[in-house]
Amino acid sequence: MSSIFKIKQIRVFTGLIYALYKVLSLKYKVSILKHQKSSQIISIYFHDISERRFEKILFWIKKHKFRIISQAELIDFLYNNIEITGGVWLTFDDGWKNNLNLLPIIERYNVPITIFLTTGTINANGTFWTAIYESQMGHRVGKEFHQLTYEDKIKLIDAYNTNSDKNNVQNALSEEQMKSICNHPLVTVGLHTHNHVSLINCTEEEIERELELNIKAIRKFYSKDLQSFAYPHGLADSTHEILFRKSDIKIAAVTGNKIIKRTTNPFLLPRYGYSEASLLENYCKFMDCWNRG
Repeated sequence: MSSIFKIKQIRVFTGLIYALYKVLSLKYKVSILKHQKSSQIISIYFHDISERRFEKILFWIKKHKFRIISQAELIDFLYNNIEITGGVWLTFDDGWKNNLNLLPIIERYNVPITIFLTTGTINANGTFWTAIYESQMGHRVGKEFHQLTYEDKIKLIDAYNTNSDKNNVQNALSEEQMKSICNHPLVTVGLHTHNHVSLINCTEEEIERELELNIKAIRKFYSKDLQSFAYPHGLADSTHEILFRKSDIKIAAVTGNKIIKRTTNPFLLPRYGYSEASLLENYCKFMDCWNRG
């Protein structure tokens, strides 16, 4: 037997042992969480998830008797001391076209969601500038972009939007589609800036401009209160918190694999990002987040 074959066998065996460990660990953590009395919530955010995968996640959450909560319940939890155990807050960032196809599943399971809309795509042929950037640059939007001034960021975004022609695949919700999904009784809408621009290196006036454009666009089809915000690219600092505390915004979400507790800063709410890894890996990460201090 060759040494290469032996190494492959060892790797396969190690992989099986690791998978078994993950499964047993997951079952244990689910069991512990079910009997936990302290209030804590995990928040999960999605982008462009398929119907099949989304339904599997909802089925798993329901099967283990966790409760999906609305944004209003989360605000009550943080501000009014209501008790929530094993709560899950589901959010969607940006406003991807395929999110509309999830409505029948949301209805079937009768679960509330929050969708954070960026509205600059309405005037950009329904294409996210970030998708064009990543296609041309070969990598995701990174630090080199976030550190630019707001003016330089907008120049680049405008250039990408200008190059967004009819040959680009529409991956964002149109204005009519936004109206359809946002006025669904199980959907709450939050702000996500107009241009999906990170707020790093932006002045207070520039941030307010982004929010004003975002609100103006959303108000064309949505009349309910806008009480939440998700930081584009998950990036925030203390100056942003100060700004939002002076506004009508009640909660603001970042990214990060931590649970939400009653003591969590409502303007820096962590959310676990769903990934295209295996569902088992996603479930395990959800539970790891839930049990961190």
